Amino acid sequence: MLRRLLQAGVLTPLTFVLCAVPALRGSIGFAAGALGPDPIAALTHASGWWAMSLLLATLAVTPLRRMSVWLSRAVALRFGRRIGDWNALIRQRRQLGLWSFAYAVLHLALYIGFDIGVDARTLHAYAQDLAERPFIALGSAALLLLLPLALTSTRAAIRRLKRHWLRLHRLVYAAAVLAALHGVLQAKLGHVSAWVFAGTTVALLAFRLATQAWGLRAQPSGSTGAATAPASAARAAENAAPAARRCGEARPACGRRPRPPSGTTRRSRCS
Repeated sequence: MLRRLLQAGVLTPLTFVLCAVPALRGSIGFAAGALGPDPIAALTHASGWWAMSLLLATLAVTPLRRMSVWLSRAVALRFGRRIGDWNALIRQRRQLGLWSFAYAVLHLALYIGFDIGVDARTLHAYAQDLAERPFIALGSAALLLLLPLALTSTRAAIRRLKRHWLRLHRLVYAAAVLAALHGVLQAKLGHVSAWVFAGTTVALLAFRLATQAWGLRAQPSGSTGAATAPASAARAAENAAPAARRCGEARPACGRRPRPPSGTTRRSRCS
């Protein structure tokens, strides 16, 4: 049943709704006055929390897929369909990344609009905070790195940039590190969520480096058969070659038939 739902394209709108729920819930809570004595601080904290959570979810899609493939091979899973083979899960990375960027922009807008204030001195006050408060500089740098990734997330950009698109989108790891440091430096005593985010970021980076160093990249199950097919054909040719030589019918390596001696005619197959 789950497979049918994925094939019907239900996962994409479901992901959209789930990512939009925090923003809708925050808006309703702010309008109803149910966010506590400091609703702006609550919204700022919630937007930053969801921005980091969705960013890590974006980075975790590929490692989870590879781990599921390795696990299914380790236990010799021969029935059903592995979760790692569901391409619908891979397609959600773009949407998760865009929602993470949207919450990060909202996080910065709430900080500038209510903590600094929008007036003639906004840029000066913001620049002063960048110089005096390192965690604000780290968060702003993370958002700045996410900006080109959001702008080049379309299929047209992928076709235009080609192989450079992958190089550009590796900046997401640097953005995740900066965002994790931003959360750790501004976290208050007793708040463990920032440290959980930092630990998850380190684990995802370690997984990425391990796969690059050791070449542990998941491959489709059909690639194994495709790789062994040439070897099987080569072994069959080696086994057939001695018998062909004994019968005097060995052919050249190129696979062409030898030409008949001059003055002779080739017999027709239908004779």
